[in-house]
Amino acid sequence: MKKILGLLIALIALAACGQDQMTPEELEAFRQERLEMAQEDFEHLVQMLEDNFPFFGIAQRRYGLDINELFLTAWAEIEAAVLVYDDCLEDIIGSFVWEHVAMPLNFIGHISPVHSRFRGSHDYVRYCELFGIDPTQSTIETKIIEEGIIAYIRMETFLNDPFGGLYGSWSQDRIDTFEFLRQVQAFEHLIVDIRGNTGGFYTLPVDAFILPNLSETVVLEHFGFFTGGSFAARHANFHRSQRHIAFAARPGAQIRPAYEIVEQYGLIYMNQNDMEFLTWGYALSTTLVPARIEYTFSGQIWLLIDENNSSASEVFAQLAKETGLILVGETTGGVFGGIPTHFTLPNTGMMLRLDTLYITDRYGRALEEFRTDPHHFNRPNQDALETTLALIAEEAYR
Repeated sequence: MKKILGLLIALIALAACGQDQMTPEELEAFRQERLEMAQEDFEHLVQMLEDNFPFFGIAQRRYGLDINELFLTAWAEIEAAVLVYDDCLEDIIGSFVWEHVAMPLNFIGHISPVHSRFRGSHDYVRYCELFGIDPTQSTIETKIIEEGIIAYIRMETFLNDPFGGLYGSWSQDRIDTFEFLRQVQAFEHLIVDIRGNTGGFYTLPVDAFILPNLSETVVLEHFGFFTGGSFAARHANFHRSQRHIAFAARPGAQIRPAYEIVEQYGLIYMNQNDMEFLTWGYALSTTLVPARIEYTFSGQIWLLIDENNSSASEVFAQLAKETGLILVGETTGGVFGGIPTHFTLPNTGMMLRLDTLYITDRYGRALEEFRTDPHHFNRPNQDALETTLALIAEEAYR
């Protein structure tokens, strides 16, 4: 994949810009010093991936990536180019190495503990600044397609509601979503469009479209696995201490050898090649508790999905399918490795995201590989919205 190779090279070898005048000898010494720094950073990146990254097998099967070949090619490019990068970090912000290894958009210059978490209202402003979030601005689009019958809401991102209404921090997205539900609660159909939504925080769509319509508590079983790397192990211990709606450690779950988890729970679809990378594991669960609200939508909810859905929007799509929403569109993109964690390169201090948790369903199928299919794929020459409107007209709800 050209994208992964491009950033592997760019992260560690970016062309210099605005250098002061130097003699040829000084320039050569400068370039050699920067080359050594680039190589050291690259070696650190490779070692982190080899020790802690659980998705090599999926990368090969899903994308045809030969990671070892990519590493060798990138190293050769670094040596050949003899480039420097520390004066031009802005040029590579926003680039990505696959979906699981990324440079967070606004993390340059923010060197912080790997497992830092924002736990109170005093951190809310800092959190929003760090991620470039402005919760006072709405990203929600709504419209009435047919008065009293069909309502439509588009959620282009889940980033703008980072604290899920805690600490008095109702985002404009949350305000607009529930206000629209109040207006259309008596309609027959609600179409929720998350096509192109690459994630953020899944609490808002779960609070609005899943929990209010549950008649009883739903518990979904999953499993999490990780490598033998010390970084992945620290992250797994941190994850087990957190309480989430989705993919939380089951109460009392202990970290045990991966093969014991597979044998005890009969994970018959666990990929045996991936087991070469996975050393430890523990049981996860997703608990959804009914939460009735005054303006619960009682009609049929449709969810439009596509291949761009990942991370939190992938999670929401999975939960929606398990709890009665009708999914229309394309197979989702996957990409969910638990709570993202970060590490820094030693010379530049660049902070990179690294997902370390390999999550499976109750049968052992990796969520990265066995993504979420819609109930109805797009019809020929129709997009997901057009397909949904046709299904509604035909009363073909399943």
